[in-house]
Amino acid sequence: MTHTEREILSQPELWEKALAQSREVAGWLRDRTGAGLVLVGAGSSYYVGLMAAAYLESRGVAQARAVPASEYAARPGELAILISRSGTTTEVLEALEAAKGAGCLPVALTGEPASPLAQAAEHVISLDYVREESVVQTGSATTAMVLFRAAADRLAGQPPPEHLPEDLRRSLEEDAQALTEHDHVVVLGSGWRYGVACEAALKLQEMARMWTERYVPLEYRHGPLSCAGPRTWVEILDPPGDRMTALARDIEKTGARAHIAGTDPLVALVRLQRMALRTALHRGLNPDRPMHLTRSVVLEPSS
Repeated sequence: MTHTEREILSQPELWEKALAQSREVAGWLRDRTGAGLVLVGAGSSYYVGLMAAAYLESRGVAQARAVPASEYAARPGELAILISRSGTTTEVLEALEAAKGAGCLPVALTGEPASPLAQAAEHVISLDYVREESVVQTGSATTAMVLFRAAADRLAGQPPPEHLPEDLRRSLEEDAQALTEHDHVVVLGSGWRYGVACEAALKLQEMARMWTERYVPLEYRHGPLSCAGPRTWVEILDPPGDRMTALARDIEKTGARAHIAGTDPLVALVRLQRMALRTALHRGLNPDRPMHLTRSVVLEPSS
């Protein structure tokens, strides 16, 4: 079994820990989001931020935005949550210094509490219970998403999604197929699901070296549909309904395969992780060590 597969299968237990941790995180955030917050990351960590910012706003508990670390511009007074699995990503460390310089409160969310990011932040949200050897983030990204989602629910006075670990266990009992007849994958999701769609598409790129795209569902007809064809798989993360059914019909007229997930988007994300893994193995690729990628991106100092 590869490291990646083992890490994918460990996610129900990680989600249970995140749900428990969300009470503490919600309590800490409750009085600190008045001026809004920004979630900053790179790669998967940026997509975690996209999902979390949209979910916090959808619950009406904070004004939130997400930006790639390399594009971060500090806004004075804003709570800055800097996300990095390793705590060593150069652009995130630079964003932390920019946040400090603007008088923002910098918070690190990382799996490495002894990392440079954690040591320089004013507060640390630790995911040290997530241990990954693979280059590709799987459980670290989804666990952070569950944590933010549950904390936002608690802040809104709503019950957190305690059903998710068991839903995922049931999904993991099902077979995951390799995409042997497709080399083009599109993942669609609206609102907070868009960040999930971006992360799902990234997994298929990283592990299986597939051409992937990600869009808000109803935008897909406005141009991108022209690239769909018999070797295209389109995954729709939005709930089934008249519009998604009609969209799926329009997609399948091109010869593409359209699939409406019909499960919680985070559970669907893990299913797509498993499909990426199976497709990588079918193609003779090593999902633990994708070509041209490293576990953490550390850049030379700029001149």
